[in-house]
Amino acid sequence: MRQSKTNESDNPDVVLLTIDCWRHDAPSEMPHLQGLTTDFRRHEAVCQAAATNGVFPTILASQYSYEAYRTDDPDLLDDSIVTLPELLSRRGYETGAFLASNPFLGKWSAQFDEFWNDGMRSQNEDENRSEYTEFDRLRNLLTLESRVTASEIASRARGWFVGGDSPRFLWMHLMDTHAPYYPGLRRGAAVGLLKSYYSIVQYSRQRMDAPEYVLDTIRDLYWECVGRLDDQLQAVMEFLPDDAIVVVMADHGEELYHGNIGHARLYEECVRVPLFVKRPDAGTDGSTIRQLDIAPTIATWVNTDIPDGWAGEPHDGEPRESLMINHSHGREQVYIGLRTPTAKLIEAYDPEGNKMGTEFYDLVEDPTEQDPIADRSNPGRQTVSEKLDAYKRDEDLLTRVFTDQASAADAVQQRLEELGYK
Repeated sequence: MRQSKTNESDNPDVVLLTIDCWRHDAPSEMPHLQGLTTDFRRHEAVCQAAATNGVFPTILASQYSYEAYRTDDPDLLDDSIVTLPELLSRRGYETGAFLASNPFLGKWSAQFDEFWNDGMRSQNEDENRSEYTEFDRLRNLLTLESRVTASEIASRARGWFVGGDSPRFLWMHLMDTHAPYYPGLRRGAAVGLLKSYYSIVQYSRQRMDAPEYVLDTIRDLYWECVGRLDDQLQAVMEFLPDDAIVVVMADHGEELYHGNIGHARLYEECVRVPLFVKRPDAGTDGSTIRQLDIAPTIATWVNTDIPDGWAGEPHDGEPRESLMINHSHGREQVYIGLRTPTAKLIEAYDPEGNKMGTEFYDLVEDPTEQDPIADRSNPGRQTVSEKLDAYKRDEDLLTRVFTDQASAADAVQQRLEELGYK
């Protein structure tokens, strides 16, 4: 164990609120969030992946997915890892997780005393307790209603939280801004109900081959989902104690304006996300924090030693370079990248590990990544490329990343299709 450097001896409640597909520019469109976080410090986080399955090992265990998942069954956590909820449980915390029906998160169920994820406790169970019919899906489409809303997560989490004893670690994960973008009838009407229904159906069939007016409508529905989420955040946060440590963060962003809609590639739209922290000495606004460093930072705040196996370090206010890895289920590609405070290199591979292309961006001159620098002699590109090559060599990265994926249970496969992964 690495020793904690703080002298605090109290055990405050710790709350982690993660929001799926929450873009870095979404908070500017959320007035309720701004009112609820006046005593929070605003940061940004850098994700180590662009999708849920690759992100949460870094958030909950300060490890990359290739380290955290079993090599013989990547749908299960390796027995050797120490997770944040496990660490806090050893310290006497009650732990609870309330998640809005995400099939990739069932594997974390054993880490919590109380766990609810719409019945999905594991990706590879032969039987999954979640029952969801064609009628249910049609009803959700017609009402433009998410399968599990932020309000339901708030209700379930509140019941557990207020019925327990401090110290408590609560994790809530919201899916209100995840595709299919269902903002409710009132906000759907603002876009146009018939146009919304038509566009959702056409996009589910054609994806990016759909007409541009369909894609524009899908983007509009995303932003209406952001607004609806904002309307529900009071219920999500109102029961949290004033003296609790609260971390509000996206698991990853959402690509809308880079030739795709969704989350797969390692562009800033997907890997640069909002982060709000409530703690008196949590640092200054505006600093950038790797998700890999979230768990070690929380550990220091509650005076707990940091496990030796964790790859991150407590945040010290300085930006750090970030290795990023993402398996894309829909695109059947793997993306590996390195992001420094000023630049980014992204490599794309096919499922067999053959490199398909490389992109390099100067994030200072080109923060929206519109003009990749193809010149291999560019000094910035050479420097980042050498660093990424060192990561791949020292960690035997390509061998460890390209492993066969285990098959998910039928119910989980169905849920993945609903979310647009298949």
